[in-house]
Amino acid sequence: MIRILLEVLVPLLLPAAIYLLWLAAMRRRAARGGRDMPGWVEAPWPLLGIAGILLAATITIAVNVSNRMPIEGTYVPVHTGPDGRVVPGRVEPARP
Repeated sequence: MIRILLEVLVPLLLPAAIYLLWLAAMRRRAARGGRDMPGWVEAPWPLLGIAGILLAATITIAVNVSNRMPIEGTYVPVHTGPDGRVVPGRVEPARP
């Protein structure tokens, strides 16, 4: 669950969060100067959505590429042992 949160949800929402923080700071600055700033409704939501999707995809690809482990050996899939217990899948090292 934490992996999904960090790899997908945070990058997906990060551009919008940064934009909203920037907008709040600019509205405060404009209020002090007597100017008017557009509200959050006029935000470039499609652009922020695309930026979030691209950021989430980039992070997901980067994490998956950097976590590749070399597989040298024979993969033994999940199976039930002679006592009826589930034996998890594993990679048995190759014999020299």
